[in-house]
Amino acid sequence: MENQLKPNKTAFIVSRIFKKVFILFILVIFFFILLKFVAPGLSAGIFLFIFFIVLSSILYALELIVYKKLFYIFYNNKIVQKGGSLFTNYETELNIKNITHIKLKLPFFEHKIFNTGHVSIESAGSSFSEISLSSIIQHKEIHSFIIDLMHKNGFNLDKGELVSVEKPNSLGVFFEVFKSFVTGLFILFYIISNIFYDEGDLAEVFQDQAFEYIYPAIILGIISVFIIHIFKFLDLKRRVYKIYQNVITYKEGFLSKNYSILPFENLTDSGLTQTMVDKIFGLHDVKISCQGSSHEILFKNISNGQAMSDKLDVLINENRNNDSLSKEGSIVQEQVVAQKMSQKQSVDDAIEYNFDYTKELSMDYSRTVKFPLIVTLLSLILSIICISILLASGAFSANLFSTFFALVLGFTFGITFLVSALRSLVGYLQYRYTKFFIGEKSVNYKYSFLSSRSMEFSADKVTGVVISKNFIDDWFNTVSISFWSIGASGSLRFSNIKKDDEMIGKLVSKFGIRKEEEIFNLKPEFSFSEYFKSSFPAFLVFIFTVLALAGIFFFGDLFLLAVLIIVFAIVLFGLYYFYKQECYKRTKLIFYKSF
Repeated sequence: MENQLKPNKTAFIVSRIFKKVFILFILVIFFFILLKFVAPGLSAGIFLFIFFIVLSSILYALELIVYKKLFYIFYNNKIVQKGGSLFTNYETELNIKNITHIKLKLPFFEHKIFNTGHVSIESAGSSFSEISLSSIIQHKEIHSFIIDLMHKNGFNLDKGELVSVEKPNSLGVFFEVFKSFVTGLFILFYIISNIFYDEGDLAEVFQDQAFEYIYPAIILGIISVFIIHIFKFLDLKRRVYKIYQNVITYKEGFLSKNYSILPFENLTDSGLTQTMVDKIFGLHDVKISCQGSSHEILFKNISNGQAMSDKLDVLINENRNNDSLSKEGSIVQEQVVAQKMSQKQSVDDAIEYNFDYTKELSMDYSRTVKFPLIVTLLSLILSIICISILLASGAFSANLFSTFFALVLGFTFGITFLVSALRSLVGYLQYRYTKFFIGEKSVNYKYSFLSSRSMEFSADKVTGVVISKNFIDDWFNTVSISFWSIGASGSLRFSNIKKDDEMIGKLVSKFGIRKEEEIFNLKPEFSFSEYFKSSFPAFLVFIFTVLALAGIFFFGDLFLLAVLIIVFAIVLFGLYYFYKQECYKRTKLIFYKSF
């Protein structure tokens, strides 16, 4: 097999250009029908046809450039993809040992016509390190070749014992497709209602020719939405997830086929989510986190999702702790483990990792529920006062200054009232149904009311802990703690818990964070010039937005109004500058030996 590979030219260009040309064709037909209604005597068909041909040719030329620049190079320990477009070039390098997910895709029409397929490879790290081998004739051979490379780089891809076979629940798939189907019909009927229930001569023209043009289009639209969702249902229903002792495989698709394999080596943990409908029918979405930034794989509508998640966690831990370091390609892992162990041994013997410390936490009632309620009442009172001032200024004077500020403050307090009222309700539900758990070697978050969410981070996969509090937390003596983990798309957050220095110390020591001697620190070099350069674009956008809104609602002295707005913006700009200045005085980046 050659070291360098290119896609099949015809399949690559046709597959990339087909959707774009089809959308362009629909738009041309739409404008043709629209012009028939608006200007029946105008012969625009030939011009639209020429426009369609020219733009399609341009799209073909651009895709041809992309094809000429694209090729793939295979090495023993990495795959390189080089490509670009008309004005750009790029090079992506993917290390074999970082592969988390490999997928063979067989698009129905492309595979049937050209016998080509795609091989998609996801990697630990950022999404920029992923590679997709598009429109490859030898797709099966390439897929097998990449799996062989993974074997040589230390992956254990021998499936082993079959642990579980899971399929999406038919009822869950139906609800998922039905929700999308209703949304599609709503959009379609919204467009139709604007045509038929508008007023004026143009609406009469539409209605006169409805049977000739509109009704066939409506019927075609409904049929299209229906057929699309039938295929979507069959596509989701055909998914089969197989969990083996060493890998996860799944296949999906009705017309187009996808075959995927996930080695356990670069998986970190799993979690569960449930919507309100899922909870009623006992369904779960099982989410697996992979090493890297925002790398997650979702298995949707699983009936026994809890059992599946528990099995996955056990298998991930088993594969993490097995004695595979002696295999080929694991030397680097062995060195990393040895280095970490030596670092741990060099730590002061008086400092211990508190793996035995466990605790259940909940959100503070006063901070989570009472405070938003107080803000709701105050903002309601203040918004009523501002509305009263606004009505009085309109009735007894033409003072633009008082009218403007009463309007701004009334709008601000009104929005605050709505947000804080919603926050109070959400806060109460969070207080009642959210629990935080500090386990021996993990941290866990659970929420269960109408919907259900669960997230667990293993201690050895946690990459950062953020302890934060603001001036409101100072009033209630609370803090929030966020944990970041390898592969998770977001943080796991303990929100609004009572501040306890002893608890925090024991918690962070689980992740190797402890009192150490400071090595050095960095402080920000904040200046007005840097602040001005970073904030000036947003400052201009703010002024022009407010001016545009003011021009809509006011028809008085616009010059005076503009001056007031600019003064108001400058004051905000200055206040924010002094706030950031004080903030950065208290900011410092500190380096210790191990964190």
